[in-house]
Amino acid sequence: MEINQNGLRIAWETEELVRQVYPGWTAPPRGQARLSTALEASTPAAVDAACERLQAQGHEVKAAPYDAFWGQRYATVSDPDGNSVDIFAWLEGQS
Repeated sequence: MEINQNGLRIAWETEELVRQVYPGWTAPPRGQARLSTALEASTPAAVDAACERLQAQGHEVKAAPYDAFWGQRYATVSDPDGNSVDIFAWLEGQS
């Protein structure tokens, strides 16, 4: 499910989709938030660069950048509290 209002996009992923993206995931997660934030980068290369910068600053990269089956360059890092922050950009011709 997704809401897009005045440039703000909020999307909810189903547990079924999460299992496809993170094969080792089990529901419900314990000891961490069940909420994550996704930030759109301008290009697929910007996703890679953001992950490199964040990792160099000591942030954990939970899912290294990859081309996702839904048409985005996608990565997940941890914020200082351990919450997931997804970084994505549409692959060429996919937006």
